[in-house]
Amino acid sequence: MSDPATYTKNTRNGAKRYSVAMVAACPFPTNRGSAASIREMSDTLSQMGHTVHIVTYPTGQEDIVVRHAKVHRTAPFRPETNAKVGPSPDKFLRDFALLRLLCRVIQRERIDIIHAHNYEGALIGVMAKWITGRPLLYNAVNLMSDELAGYGFIRPVWLAQWIGRALDWLIPIFPDHITAVSPELKQWFVDR
Repeated sequence: MSDPATYTKNTRNGAKRYSVAMVAACPFPTNRGSAASIREMSDTLSQMGHTVHIVTYPTGQEDIVVRHAKVHRTAPFRPETNAKVGPSPDKFLRDFALLRLLCRVIQRERIDIIHAHNYEGALIGVMAKWITGRPLLYNAVNLMSDELAGYGFIRPVWLAQWIGRALDWLIPIFPDHITAVSPELKQWFVDR
């Protein structure tokens, strides 16, 4: 993580304080799904004394306030009310820009921990971990084997299912820690 001098500097009342980069590979902020969860987590972590940086796409809802975290965007903000979910050709470019920005934020802000959300965030977080050497916490909300074929982006369906199972096997190998949003998902990770 960081050297002991950083911990001493960031300690208040005996509790360690960390600088966290949350990877939000989604429109942010919004009042639904992962974006809402990321906003709530960032507020809680900030109130606990940690410094939170949210690294995200340029889109989101303009009427939602992010109270404590600093938001870093891959391009200037533009409102988006009808965001598409799932993979798409333009998302690959957005994700590459997100990885580049994340690595810059990690270096510039002296980030201690990468906190990646969902599969796209995890993929970006894994690459940033390799590049920067920072530990990675993966916040898992689903299995790709359950979801990828439903987007209709990869055809035939059996190929999407195979890729989903491969991602389910591969992604959990690299994070230093994983949190799961349900007991069933936690058990799936524990069993493997």
